[in-house]
Amino acid sequence: MENAIEDGKRSLRAAERPEEFAQSNSISRAKVYQEIAAGRLRAVKVGTATLILAEDGDAWRKSLPAMAPRSAGKAA
Repeated sequence: MENAIEDGKRSLRAAERPEEFAQSNSISRAKVYQEIAAGRLRAVKVGTATLILAEDGDAWRKSLPAMAPRSAGKAA
């Protein structure tokens, strides 16, 4: 992995392709493209390549809603 900085388990890269972004964020490739189409995740084009810049990935992660706490009496 060129141009990557290792930070524990996670590699911090300046940009990732949608497939790499999906894998590093534990979501599907289809979900990445849905987020891009909805305008929640910014992507750029370099020629024919689609890239997600690190700062755009960070902004997307920070915008995700927190999970609501479960009530004590509800079943999973």
